[in-house]
Amino acid sequence: MQKEVKKLGGNTRIRSSRAKDGYTITEGGNLLIDVTFEHIQDAYELEKSLKNICGVIDTSLFITKVKKVVVTGEERTRIIYKNK
Repeated sequence: MQKEVKKLGGNTRIRSSRAKDGYTITEGGNLLIDVTFEHIQDAYELEKSLKNICGVIDTSLFITKVKKVVVTGEERTRIIYKNK
């Protein structure tokens, strides 16, 4: 699964927790994998492609629920609004 995500341009990391010994496991017994993308051209297409990968249960892109995103970095904060 991680190889397929990498083909889409994502960098993966299996989530671990200091409160637990090892990886974070969901109530359903699944691992959580954090993925970062440098640039996303089309979030709808990316979500569709991710969900088509065997082993991916869901994403946290929230593309149909979010109207704006606040991005904070070391030098500035930006607000990105969803195109209407």
